[in-house]
Amino acid sequence: MPLVRNIGRRKRNGSVLIAVLIIASSALSLAALCLSMSSAMFREFEVLSDAIGRENAANEALLITRAYFVSEILPDLACRYKEEDVTSVHKPNPRPVTVIPGSQLSSVTDAYPRAVVDAKIIDLHYTYPFALEAGRWNVQYGRPSIITIGNGANQKSYYARRYELRVRVEFNGVNTAGRSIKQGLLVLIDTVASSAEVADLYIEK
Repeated sequence: MPLVRNIGRRKRNGSVLIAVLIIASSALSLAALCLSMSSAMFREFEVLSDAIGRENAANEALLITRAYFVSEILPDLACRYKEEDVTSVHKPNPRPVTVIPGSQLSSVTDAYPRAVVDAKIIDLHYTYPFALEAGRWNVQYGRPSIITIGNGANQKSYYARRYELRVRVEFNGVNTAGRSIKQGLLVLIDTVASSAEVADLYIEK
């Protein structure tokens, strides 16, 4: 009888051990699954966070680029129209691309340390040598024109010139595509007062 009891006890112990091993294996599998799911969720969150960061950085860089245009280029256009011969002002620009200095974009790179920002202003009335580069960048050609508003004594004429702002933001260490935005501007110069104003034409993202 003792022999029978010992055999029964060993069987029960063996069953318990197998059950414990099964439970432990299931727990490890569940833990591995949870870890895998959390890693996937973290990667998705990181990708989403980077995308939002690039979008915000690009929008801020575009605002800075427009402000730079208004403060640095717009006054010069009005002065040139007032002081220079009109025919020289209407000539195509041999250096149509103005790159925004990195110092002007420091608020963007400070907020997003991984951001690489390329911001530029393009005069759409460019000379022929730039045409090939313009084709690669898909930059349209825009000849200046005279726009007349009103009739009779209220009639006013404006010299109109077109520009395009281009901004691209990429994050270091991220393989996904960067964020690009372009904005068209129309500059209106009062031919009598030689004052200049700028109007937004479009924004493409």
